[in-house]
Amino acid sequence: MKNPPYFPFYPKDWLTDEKVEAMSYHERGIYIDLLCKCWIEDGLMAENGSAIAKLFLRYKNLQKCFIKKRGKWHNPKLDKLKREWQRTHKCKRDAGLRGAEARWRCHRSAINLPLAKNGSSSSSSSSSSYINSPYNPSLKKAKKIRLRLMKERAGDIEKAREAKDKHAYEAIMAEIDNQVAREVNSKNDQKRNG
Repeated sequence: MKNPPYFPFYPKDWLTDEKVEAMSYHERGIYIDLLCKCWIEDGLMAENGSAIAKLFLRYKNLQKCFIKKRGKWHNPKLDKLKREWQRTHKCKRDAGLRGAEARWRCHRSAINLPLAKNGSSSSSSSSSSYINSPYNPSLKKAKKIRLRLMKERAGDIEKAREAKDKHAYEAIMAEIDNQVAREVNSKNDQKRNG
């Protein structure tokens, strides 16, 4: 699992830690840089002659803040924070997967045909996002129109699914979403003008 691009920093812990208090301001600056490097690279390589090894030799207070594990130098508190983050991330990920499974269980055939290839958006992205917007006052209307259009095109949709033709499926769904947007906009215009 990849590390997040940040780690929690607790100012009170930093200012009251005995090891940090024993450091000069210069050492503190080096220490925070080493913590960042340790987080990004999952430990520090401090082989003989390396820049980090030289820092540890020159500044003994820094070495006291790290322990050697699996051939790398680690900061125990940073490792603890990383484990907590990974545990929380895994719990949230699993909960999301369970929620998605419960919600989309009856739509398996639609899930097996992704609407966008390689994460790219299709021409229906603007109309689709319009339909799914929680702030859209015409959401119920749009869903009814979409359902009606999908029923009308059910034969075409089923043929594309059976043939596993993703491009045809995407094109049909894009046409439906565009038609929904046109109809909703038309009805909204009539309501405003009428």
